[in-house]
Amino acid sequence: MKRFSIRLSARRYRSILIGLLSAFLLSGCGPRPAGPGIFYDFESEDELDRVGWSCRTRYEWSDMHATSGTRSLHCLFGKLKYPGLMFRDFPTDLSRVEAMSFDVWNATSDTINLVVRIDDDLSGANVSNRYNGSFHLIPGENVVEVLMDDVRAAPATREMNLSRIKQFLIFLIKRDERTDLYFDRFEFR
Repeated sequence: MKRFSIRLSARRYRSILIGLLSAFLLSGCGPRPAGPGIFYDFESEDELDRVGWSCRTRYEWSDMHATSGTRSLHCLFGKLKYPGLMFRDFPTDLSRVEAMSFDVWNATSDTINLVVRIDDDLSGANVSNRYNGSFHLIPGENVVEVLMDDVRAAPATREMNLSRIKQFLIFLIKRDERTDLYFDRFEFR
């Protein structure tokens, strides 16, 4: 059996080591925790790509009812059981956040209920094992605020692990008519 060895000069060895160390530091050791600031304000196409719909919800950019920048996310929720939005790339670590809030303009003439759902890696399908906050939206301007203490305490038999968030959804519960809402300035504090 032939044996071979690779001999690296000190200079070459140092270059490889610096390259590996740089790659490690730039990639981090996992997702970074969310910190204060706006995480969605719908000013770029990239943000639209990070929103997904369910149950025939349509969405588009709008220049109406913007509260951060010049655009908002206009959503037309269909007449189905749970029409809603899911947010891709939502931060998975909320352990350093006290609250999150977002602005909603209710373009209907009646008060509607909006549900915010947050799951961690243990939530599963059982409603009592996740955060499901219901918020009454009056016609016109509304601010929805979700306190992380409420999210942490939401599961019936355990504490939600804020450093292992799995998904963030917004939905309506069965509406008999189509519903127009405008979203903007999703922010952590």
